[in-house]
Amino acid sequence: MEIIEPMAEAALARDSLRLRSLVQDWVSSNVPIASLVHPKTTDQNVPGDVSRSG
Repeated sequence: MEIIEPMAEAALARDSLRLRSLVQDWVSSNVPIASLVHPKTTDQNVPGDVSRSG
């Protein structure tokens, strides 16, 4: 279940109702946080699958 990216997008868009709904769906699904897929990113400030060149 890829829920992290939609939650991040809702947070960045300041869409609190959508974010709240996504968080509630995630909490009710009982999915452990460790099982979530890390976001794909090249941003060094965001934890995830970062391709670091240095």
